[in-house]
Amino acid sequence: MRCAQCGTVLPDEANYCFHCGARQPQASANAPDAEAAASAPEYEYCDLHFVNRLYGVYYEARQGRAVIARSADGLPTRREAHENLLARLSAQGWEADPDRSDDVGYAARLRRAASARSAP
Repeated sequence: MRCAQCGTVLPDEANYCFHCGARQPQASANAPDAEAAASAPEYEYCDLHFVNRLYGVYYEARQGRAVIARSADGLPTRREAHENLLARLSAQGWEADPDRSDDVGYAARLRRAASARSAP
């Protein structure tokens, strides 16, 4: 462990820092829970509310016309555009959020592990 005050490396059982003298916090009984939480994967989320085709771009209606992905040519329907976007996001590592089953219509909540983020 490291001293919270000065950063000196200390033995895990140290009560005081032998460099600056600062009192060190005691390990709690919940340490295994903290370790489990730290090892749990972190996710980033992507919410899709409405996808439409406008001049070759996708946009999210709730947030205005922010370009989130270029559309492929020849997608005549909203459903096809939506499915095409979901397929492209899936190829980038996004998956349906299992904690969110109330998505209907063109709404979707996707997630991916934060470590899966790739450069654009």
